[in-house]
Amino acid sequence: GDQVAFATLYDMLSSRVFGLILRVLINRAQSEEVLQEVFLEIWQSASRFAPNRGQGRAWIMTIAHRRAVDR
Repeated sequence: GDQVAFATLYDMLSSRVFGLILRVLINRAQSEEVLQEVFLEIWQSASRFAPNRGQGRAWIMTIAHRRAVDR
């Protein structure tokens, strides 16, 4: 629920996440939509992230890849 932390996370990872999504979807407009969906999901489910099960970056990239493939 920390908006500053979330903004920092977005600034750090959004370009990398967008690149992954764009490689899967090719279409820029759809990739931008999926990027928004991914970060919304991260915001809503951050409390379920278990750091003992893996790195946060891998968790985010997995969410992004799955969303892109589903699209």
